Amino acid sequence: MEADIVLSGPARRPGWISERFMGEARLPLLSADLMTRRPLRRPTDLARHTLLHSETLRDAWPRWLAANGITDLAPERDQVFEHFYFAIQAALDGLGVMMGPIALVGKELQSGRLVMPWPEPALRSRGYFMYMPEARRNAPAVAALRQWLLHAGQATEAEYPAYLAVRRSSRSAGSKAKP
Repeated sequence: MEADIVLSGPARRPGWISERFMGEARLPLLSADLMTRRPLRRPTDLARHTLLHSETLRDAWPRWLAANGITDLAPERDQVFEHFYFAIQAALDGLGVMMGPIALVGKELQSGRLVMPWPEPALRSRGYFMYMPEARRNAPAVAALRQWLLHAGQATEAEYPAYLAVRRSSRSAGSKAKP
């Protein structure tokens, strides 16, 4: 693979350096309009809604529901999207409730376009990582992008510290990985 930097979840691959630049947590999110039309007071109220899923994170809703002690929720409907960006747009359009990646919808939360009915339990992960080929890690363009990603990740984590600030391990900064 020819790339200077690849962004992904955690992985280990020979010849690549990985570094975590931003945390991730997922919580139910929906448009303010849908929340007004069909309020969510308890997690069981999700039965009156369409649950929005992304193909790559099909286990997010079952995991969150299980964390709430709910094993038999039958939503009004399930809708699956190829990518979570489509699920985000569907939630913004009021089509249902998604398990949203907090780090990627901060502006929508701050503006009130999306709302978070419950602050916990959040599904936390190890976050987002950048991967650089060992041979290119000191190239000026790679170093500049690395610094920008670290700064952007720190700024995002500062907005949602309870959800995104996961300890940065020195193991991540120096591990060798390939996307």
